[in-house]
Amino acid sequence: MTFPPKHETHQCGDMEDDCGCRGSSLILATMERNKRLKLVILILTKLYDFNLGSVTESSLWRSTDYGTTYEKLNDKVGLKTVLSYLYVNPTNKRKIMLLSDPEMESSILISSDEGATYQKYRLTFYIQSLLFHPKQEDWVLAYSLDQK
Repeated sequence: MTFPPKHETHQCGDMEDDCGCRGSSLILATMERNKRLKLVILILTKLYDFNLGSVTESSLWRSTDYGTTYEKLNDKVGLKTVLSYLYVNPTNKRKIMLLSDPEMESSILISSDEGATYQKYRLTFYIQSLLFHPKQEDWVLAYSLDQK
């Protein structure tokens, strides 16, 4: 697939702009064993519905060829899953975490292969904020308003 369709590629960073959409993007650069730079680009786009006052859909895109082509990953994270946040582990850039929109469902999606595949875990609480442990790459600290 070539670059994602125009209506789903507008990036606003973490700020809302005049189009009303909100988006996030992440560029991952990792060194392979042979010391060649491998670049993975992940883009999370969101569609904001002004009538409902909320995000109604999201799309996750991944490129491994410096942004020449993108693969849409919605089938790998769940076609109806609305994603809110994308995180990269600071001690292991290959580990990615996604949080779903808690208004739709509360879940965390984890990838250990630079976003190529994901494991989805349903949560019994809503994550308010998420931090990676500075040294233990498999540990996260999640804060919830309902104190779970």
